[in-house]
Amino acid sequence: MPVGSHGKGYTLVGILFMTAVFVFEYVSHTLLTVAYIAIAGFAYWFSIKRRHTILIAILASAFLIAGYYVSLEWIAQLNQFTILFNRLLALGTVWAALYFTLQYREAQWYELQQRNELQERIMAEERLKSSEEMYKAIARNFPEGWIGLLDQDLKYVFAEGKGLVCKSLRPESLVGKKFTDTIQGSKQHIEEFLQKTLRGNEVSFEMICNNIAYEVNSTPFKNGHTGHRILVVVHDIHVLKKTEKELTLALEKERQLGEMKSRFVTLASHEFRTPLTTILSSAFLLESYTGEKFEANKVTHLGRIKRSVKILTEILNDFLSLGKLEEGEIKPNFSEFDYVQFLGELEKEVEPLKRGQQKLRIHHSGETIINSDKQVLRNILYNLISNSFKYTNNEDEILLESVLTDGVLTVSVTDHGIGIPEDEQPYIFKRFYRAQNAFNIQGTGLGLNIVKRYVKLLEGSIHFTSKPYEKTEFILSVPVNTNEAIHHESEWV
Repeated sequence: MPVGSHGKGYTLVGILFMTAVFVFEYVSHTLLTVAYIAIAGFAYWFSIKRRHTILIAILASAFLIAGYYVSLEWIAQLNQFTILFNRLLALGTVWAALYFTLQYREAQWYELQQRNELQERIMAEERLKSSEEMYKAIARNFPEGWIGLLDQDLKYVFAEGKGLVCKSLRPESLVGKKFTDTIQGSKQHIEEFLQKTLRGNEVSFEMICNNIAYEVNSTPFKNGHTGHRILVVVHDIHVLKKTEKELTLALEKERQLGEMKSRFVTLASHEFRTPLTTILSSAFLLESYTGEKFEANKVTHLGRIKRSVKILTEILNDFLSLGKLEEGEIKPNFSEFDYVQFLGELEKEVEPLKRGQQKLRIHHSGETIINSDKQVLRNILYNLISNSFKYTNNEDEILLESVLTDGVLTVSVTDHGIGIPEDEQPYIFKRFYRAQNAFNIQGTGLGLNIVKRYVKLLEGSIHFTSKPYEKTEFILSVPVNTNEAIHHESEWV
């Protein structure tokens, strides 16, 4: 049935037409009963509101009755019964049409209402489906973890998240499983947390799953249809833990560096003070001497000054070498050279380090031509021999033995000095570290740390054994490329 904003206008048109028919009947003395029925039917069809339709029926009835009474004046007595019958039949038709029209309208309204309800239900279902898809998409794309829904038995009802894909877990495989089935460690402890959530508390805790640390936030999730449930948000925190560990290590290194700086300042103050005091006192004494007394003491004091300058130079060289090594400025420069000749040069170089009757005995066997960084190797052996002279008595003999076979040079430096206490041996290669029994002997605590860095530069290894006042032996092994298999054995004192 057409519906529009002109329903009221159609009602007025129907009333006007019926009025016109009535006037025409009165003027022309012609009865138009069917016209009333037709006009009423037209008005019923186009009227929108119920009261307009009823108004049309009432007016149509009034005009039918009024027309009958008016016709009594000019219609013959014999035809009055027929006219009355026709008018009553018309009245019945008008009201029957009204009844069926109203029933039809009601049915139409009910159908429209049902259709609207169905449409709303479909739209609601689509919105619900869209919301579910959106929530699933959010959960599916949850980074570094997953989102799950647990029932009162702590079993998964739903689970989604990128963390499941990374752990090769399918969301469907978790549904029906208990939350604690996939974790490691104390399950009872975690169940207690989840039970607190069922009682209405928000809880956060950590757990281990597949050897990965996770943080879990559990929240009560109430649903009128399904009762109490738990919403769990599981977040992968292994990167956070790793970062935390790295920060802790960095802070520890910073603390150690602070301690090293403090030790360095103390050590440098002490180590620089002694030779500078010696230089100053010798210079002052030489300045006060004249004549024969100056000549008699000149050599002694100049020797003291030279030794002190050499000590200062060695300390500065240690600091500079350590700085360059740490910054990666020193790169190995490999070249071929005669190792036996190299040992002879090294022996002359360490001669000023000897005290009293100290001796250095060198023995080498094996090939003599090697390919390595001559300066780096010199620095390593110089430091080891220097330490041996420094920490032994004035009559001790230092032994340097080396063997070169299969492209590997093995060197051992042995002395019988104060040695390294057993409980301090693990720390002897650390920067600025000095054993307790060496505090009264001049040194920076950098020598062996530099040696180890130099050895690493040559891709070698170094280790030692030590028994205080019996024997200390440092053993160095470095790979060398030999082009000539010239066997040589030499020993000299």
